[in-house]
Amino acid sequence: MRTLLIALCLLLAAPQSAPLAQGGRRVALVVGIDGYANVQTLTRARNDATSIARQLTEIGFEVILRTDPDRRGISTALAQFEDRLRGAEVGMFFFAGHGVEIRGTNVLLPADIPATLSESILLREGFLLTDVAQAMTESGVRYSALIIDACRDNPLPRQAGRSVGRTRGLGRVDAPQGTYVVYSAGIGEAALDRLSDTDPSPNSVFTRYLLPALAQPGLSLDAAVKQVRDQVRTDAASVRHQQNPAIYDQATGELFLIPQAAAPAPTPLPPAPPAQVAAPDGTAAAELVFWQSVQGTGRPAELEAYLERWPAGVFAPIARARLAALASPALPRSVPSGGPLGREAIIQLQRRLASLGLDPGPADGTPGQRTLAAIRAAQYALGLTVDGEASDALVTRLGQQPVPEAPDLARGLAAQAPAALQERNPAEAVRVLEAAVRLAPRDGALWLMLGDVNRQRGANEPARRAYVAARNAGAGEADARIAALPTARVEPVASAAVPNPAVPSPPGRCGVTFAGTRTQDGLTGFNFRNSCPTTMAFRANCPSAPTLARGDITIGANTSTTVWAASRGAAGACSVNARAR
Repeated sequence: MRTLLIALCLLLAAPQSAPLAQGGRRVALVVGIDGYANVQTLTRARNDATSIARQLTEIGFEVILRTDPDRRGISTALAQFEDRLRGAEVGMFFFAGHGVEIRGTNVLLPADIPATLSESILLREGFLLTDVAQAMTESGVRYSALIIDACRDNPLPRQAGRSVGRTRGLGRVDAPQGTYVVYSAGIGEAALDRLSDTDPSPNSVFTRYLLPALAQPGLSLDAAVKQVRDQVRTDAASVRHQQNPAIYDQATGELFLIPQAAAPAPTPLPPAPPAQVAAPDGTAAAELVFWQSVQGTGRPAELEAYLERWPAGVFAPIARARLAALASPALPRSVPSGGPLGREAIIQLQRRLASLGLDPGPADGTPGQRTLAAIRAAQYALGLTVDGEASDALVTRLGQQPVPEAPDLARGLAAQAPAALQERNPAEAVRVLEAAVRLAPRDGALWLMLGDVNRQRGANEPARRAYVAARNAGAGEADARIAALPTARVEPVASAAVPNPAVPSPPGRCGVTFAGTRTQDGLTGFNFRNSCPTTMAFRANCPSAPTLARGDITIGANTSTTVWAASRGAAGACSVNARAR
């Protein structure tokens, strides 16, 4: 049995109702301990930590993951965490393991905690939750959140009626200002690892609901946790157990982990069907009314909504044909874009573009290649002249409602891939297409384009994954493309040292590679790329930033991450040792 305490450090910066900015750095330390050497072992804490680390990586966090660390290992991880928090907007601390309350203080226990009745030893050998929260606050992040799953039955020994700490669970925490804290169970309650001995889930009851909640676009952290709390209460009650996740909220504003495009304006219903069409009943009637409401739309999301509900419907062929036409790379040009912007305005624009999921790069006031691509995508979606210029007109339109829809932004990104290929820059073509499919994962045409570009580069396994995604999204051409690919099996490599980051991995081989550096606010960002179809853990040996070699860094499947650190001297190339997680 166990409790999860959530401490997330996150920055909120948006011009209207103070939601947290999406473009800033987000850093998380995730710890899970099953293998206690001297007290009762656990079975799901390590799985919980690994699952949370994977989810946070996928939504843009720089993640430090530690499983079964001893006291020294946690101390090293905390030092690395504090270092990376400098200059970050969002910070998260997640702990799954044993914890006890001693003299009103919540203590988190490392894997080598001794089985002792001495409160002094436990306070010295454990980690005080208040110290972790205070360190996050002092780092300068604007929003802090801690997630602690440590409210289990007290694992420490009892002798002659003596015991140390509360029998079960943790005590109340006084959250510092700007901090959001969640326990997976209330004061004195024990959190459930499982609902029964035959429960097949690899995660605790709290974490199994937290994971999908964190992945919901447009859902604030507070709303997600309250949704999880209701689900946990219901499941616990079904096995006659009481578990009420506790929330201690001293944060300012709302944190949205994944941006959500505004819902499209409602389309007026057209007149009733012609007299010659018999009025159907039940499902057929619902399909007809739904189709009449979207048949004249130019919004792909509405056509996709119809196909999702009626994939074999009467009007499905027409809907797919219109989606294919809307996926054309022709760029609309209608409204002039206006004059250029100054540096500070460009920084605000970069942050706004990042909040839409367009990956414009760092908010540094310099419109580099990634920023220009994001601007063109926004111009495409808004009907502005597509010229890549950071203009007053673009800023004004992005500040109005409704905001651009994710499928339109995705097509604006994808429309730039052909030009990148013509300029012999296939890496940029892949980048914009990968950003596009993240925005519109059910658009089969975009997945096909990504597969085609990867196939042209000789990256057969990424091409295969893209074609499979296209097939799952309903693209009929995907099977033929899959059949045309080589059939060689691809396995993740156990390690990869990359002396030259400009050289891509050879076909049929994947790994984690160093992809260069960038600087911002006195820090150096070390970029890494995972070309494998699985989540990887790697250790980076960077001569100018030796702190990166102190522990493993987790990176999601087929994605990139940036690790920020204080660099000593000129930032050179890093070697990478990676393994499948």
